[in-house]
Amino acid sequence: MKKLDRRDFIKMMGAGAAASSVPLLWPSSAYAQQMPKNFYDMPMNGNARILHITDVHGQLLPVYFREPNVNLGVGDAYGRPPHVVGKKLLHKMGLNENSPESYAYSYLDFQNAAKKYGKTGGFPQIKTLLDMLRDQAGGSQNTLTIDGGDLWQGSGTSLWTRGIDMVEASNILGVDVMVGHWEFTYREDEVLSNVALFKGDFIGQNVRVKEDALFGDEYATMVEKYD
Repeated sequence: MKKLDRRDFIKMMGAGAAASSVPLLWPSSAYAQQMPKNFYDMPMNGNARILHITDVHGQLLPVYFREPNVNLGVGDAYGRPPHVVGKKLLHKMGLNENSPESYAYSYLDFQNAAKKYGKTGGFPQIKTLLDMLRDQAGGSQNTLTIDGGDLWQGSGTSLWTRGIDMVEASNILGVDVMVGHWEFTYREDEVLSNVALFKGDFIGQNVRVKEDALFGDEYATMVEKYD
């Protein structure tokens, strides 16, 4: 088996990111209809594959998503990936401007690129892509699908259902392991109920509310009244 060096790893990450956003183009976009059938193919390096998604924020349908034009980083992270944007980011990753990867990774010429490439994301599209990548790896038994949190919160339907719709969606997607972030903005009983409904493993350690984040009884009463 070929041993990955740093350069190969960066190229693989670039290909993986392109496979996680640009190939999920809205089918009606002109570019999506012209894409070659093997655009999504990723060669296997090893006998297992880890698939990672994050920050869906309850968005079940494709959306237009613009990457930030400022991301500075703090301390030692200043000016280092992933705290690099635009042309500097593309240069560090060896990607070209005016390309699907540029649209996925940067804010450059977003208005024109959005017209050309269309919307990205959407759970039906993500499901299709994940299943394809699983098949390439020899089946789901050779893959681990991980979500980095912010999955069950952020949309109107997730608010109305208190996250239940997204729990069901993540089960259909086949998420094996996830952590929580904005998932904890629901009430404690709702969080525990959602975790129980989730078919994968919900992992976390030392999850607690800091004292300075707690609100007084008056605020809690107001929230309960209008919830």
